[in-house]
Amino acid sequence: ILIGYIGARRGLLTPERTSHVTSLLTEITLPCMLISLGFTSYSADKAATIGYVFITSAIAQIFCMVLAIFTIKKKDNPEWALERGTSYTLNAGFVGGAIITSMLGSEALFYSAGVILSSNIFIWVIVLWTMSGEMNKEGLIHALTSKTMICLFIGLILFFVPFELPTPVTSAIDTIGSTSG
Repeated sequence: ILIGYIGARRGLLTPERTSHVTSLLTEITLPCMLISLGFTSYSADKAATIGYVFITSAIAQIFCMVLAIFTIKKKDNPEWALERGTSYTLNAGFVGGAIITSMLGSEALFYSAGVILSSNIFIWVIVLWTMSGEMNKEGLIHALTSKTMICLFIGLILFFVPFELPTPVTSAIDTIGSTSG
C-alpha cells in the first residue's frame, strides 16, 4: 500500500497505468493462481474440506444477506439495492490469495477455492438479482463462464484427476500466479 501511495504521489501510477496493472492481475496472474490451486496432491480429506469450506462460505453469505434485508431498508433510500448487494458478499478475490499464502501457506490457499467459488456464484446470481430486481439465467451463466470460474474449475479438475502436468508447466503457472499479491 505504501509503495502504491508513493507511486501515486510522484505521478508514477496514473489512471492509465493502474488500468494496465489491474488488467495484468485479472487477466493473467489471478487465472494462473486459480489454476495452480489444482497442483495440490489429492486426498479425500482435502476434497471433503474444500466442500465444507464451500458450504460454510455459502451459509455465511446467506446469513449476511438476511441480515442486510432486515437492516438496510428500501424506504427513503435510493441506494438500498447497492448497499444490500455489497454488504452480503464476502469479497473473495486475488488480494486475499497473497495474504492467505503469506500467512498460512499454499495449502490454505487451496482451501480458499471453496470461498472463491461460492462468492462468485453468489455475486453473479444473488447480488445481480438484488441490484437488477429480477432473477435471470444470464447471471448464472456469467458466473459459471467467467474467467475466474473457468480457471477455478480447471484447478479443481487438476486436483481431482489423477494426472500431473509436467513440472516446467506447473512451475511457470505457479510462479506467474504467485505474483498476484
